Amino acid sequence: MKKLFLLLSIFILLCNCTNHRSSATQTKDVIGSDEEKMEFKTDYKKTTKKAFTIVPVEYFKESEKKGLAYNAFLDNIHEIQAPVYERNVATYKESINQGGTFYYVKDLNTDEKFKKLVRDLNSNTTENEYIRFDLPKTKIAKDITYDVAKNGFCDFGDTVSVFHEKFLEYLLDKKYKEFKIIKGREMINTAEIDNICPRVKKNSTDKEFTEAQIYLLLDDGTEKYYNLSHIPPSGVQYSKK
Repeated sequence: MKKLFLLLSIFILLCNCTNHRSSATQTKDVIGSDEEKMEFKTDYKKTTKKAFTIVPVEYFKESEKKGLAYNAFLDNIHEIQAPVYERNVATYKESINQGGTFYYVKDLNTDEKFKKLVRDLNSNTTENEYIRFDLPKTKIAKDITYDVAKNGFCDFGDTVSVFHEKFLEYLLDKKYKEFKIIKGREMINTAEIDNICPRVKKNSTDKEFTEAQIYLLLDDGTEKYYNLSHIPPSGVQYSKK
């Protein structure tokens, strides 16, 4: 009888262990199972990490804007190259210990609420409004949320990206097949931010921030990559107001 009881106890213990392992495996598989994802495809490891100097769109000099078509100006201060974009995404994945050759993305192409918000901001009389994207440090992308930035550009911070209303409308006006937003991690030179937004003091040194990356696939097959408005290599000047 004792032997039977002992065998039964061992059997129950083994069943519980099997169920626990099965449950853990299922939980692991469920993470991101309903998420859209993209594969890395550039040799981003050969790119050098550089700090972006982030500046509000309205701080760029009017003379510089007039020298370029306004759309070309917006491209100039936002566009980044594919290896830089993928390095930013890969750096984010490393920061949360997420492996794999892919990354999760949030689709904005079918998000009518987002499109309406952008159009509404651009059609009202208030100038220089921003939309903020909140980026929780998780392994998924569907938890990215957006809203009007109450403090404009100065809502910016680690895990909070801010995009000017005109830039987002410019992207919506493009002929594109895909419009995605992705979590990335990039070096930010906070010196100018400290000067522009003194209420949000951040040490005036380069820091890694979790920020949004934007991916566009145009109708002609061209892929475009964007991040926050920054002083580009071409040297577009800005002035403090």
